[in-house]
Amino acid sequence: MYAAIIKFLAPYAMKIAAGLIVTVIVTGGYFAWKSHIETLQHEKDIASFERSSKELLQRKMVEVKIENDALHERKDNAIQIYAKRSADIERDAGNLVKRMQNSTGSCRNAVPGKADNDSKAEGGSVEADRRFALEIVGVLNACEFWINQIPVK
Repeated sequence: MYAAIIKFLAPYAMKIAAGLIVTVIVTGGYFAWKSHIETLQHEKDIASFERSSKELLQRKMVEVKIENDALHERKDNAIQIYAKRSADIERDAGNLVKRMQNSTGSCRNAVPGKADNDSKAEGGSVEADRRFALEIVGVLNACEFWINQIPVK
């Protein structure tokens, strides 16, 4: 049976071989061309991705810089406010000591066993007043420190 087919196709063998060779060449050329086009498209896609990534990175860097500048400004303002507040508290503590000395001077001298001219008693009370005022300043500073630790949204 195969012998009959071979006898029948023998005169056309050259044409069939040429057709197969042309078909293989055309098919191979098509796939080579398609692969080349896909490679070029892939390179374009990668370049586009890299370009958009760089643009995104630049935008994010600008956003982060703006946010950092705002945070630095807030920090600087907070430091200035805290320094001013601390100076005000220290000044208020000094004023408190002076008021305590002036307003309660006659009351201190009324304590039995104390003389009006007892400089040692007055010196001790000034020291006590100063320690008391500094304790007030310390408590206020601690309160302010913990208040500043509260996150702000």
